Amino acid sequence: MDIDSLKSQAIKGLSWSLVDKLINHLASLVVTLYLARLIGPESFGFVGMLTIFILLFESIVNNGFTQALVQRSKELTEEDSSTIFYVNLFW
Repeated sequence: MDIDSLKSQAIKGLSWSLVDKLINHLASLVVTLYLARLIGPESFGFVGMLTIFILLFESIVNNGFTQALVQRSKELTEEDSSTIFYVNLFW
């Protein structure tokens, strides 16, 4: 593979990734606006507060422990695996 081919593939991949993110965000905005009109401001505020906590817990569970397991994959013990399992189960 030459440099120009690799560069064009990288630009193409970046473009598709950008389009994917844009479509996902626009779809999320449309669904959010529809939901806000459907359930009213008081209920929508409650859903918004719950969403903040759900996203916080999800980011703690998904980002921290999975990466730690990958980093320690060569020296992973049974104790490490079971600790991550039970912490994820608890969350």
